Amino acid sequence: KRFRHILTHHPLKSFHRQTFERLGVGLDKILGLSKRMGYRCAELVFHTAHHQTGRAPASSLLSVARLFLGQTKEKPPTPRRLALLRGPESSRVLLHRKEIAGLLASRGFVEYEPIRDTIEEQARKFAGAEVIVAVHGAALTNLIFCRPGTRVLELFSARYVNPCYVHISQQLGLRHTTFIVTGK
Repeated sequence: KRFRHILTHHPLKSFHRQTFERLGVGLDKILGLSKRMGYRCAELVFHTAHHQTGRAPASSLLSVARLFLGQTKEKPPTPRRLALLRGPESSRVLLHRKEIAGLLASRGFVEYEPIRDTIEEQARKFAGAEVIVAVHGAALTNLIFCRPGTRVLELFSARYVNPCYVHISQQLGLRHTTFIVTGK
């Protein structure tokens, strides 16, 4: 079904714009929502979670991944070991970040900040990774691009644990481990 407009939050982030572009939706079709704004609609269609648990099935995750990766089976040239440690400007700073980054670098990990790349570049890096160590955050949405068997170590603060990427990993056959970081 064709839609006249899509309502979404504003401002759009780079990955939103790239996704809409890839889907063939012009930015002129996107209308922003805010608490002080309203629209009168003759017809309104909205999406809900794929399942009552809110967990998308593997088929949905893979169809989104194919938008940016295509059907290729070829393993992209990329660092095999990625470390997503979030920069010091992040709202969630990793304790002992410098020491952890050094330890991971000594074991062949390359620090990576996905926000600096296009979605296609992020997709290639995650598709080629064999091991990913990451502080919990939105960048782990890129797990949809990983190949089955990829090992993922997700770091959480003891104050906040969200299993959303565990579920994605289970759906896609990734080997996910959770590590809860305690301390002050």
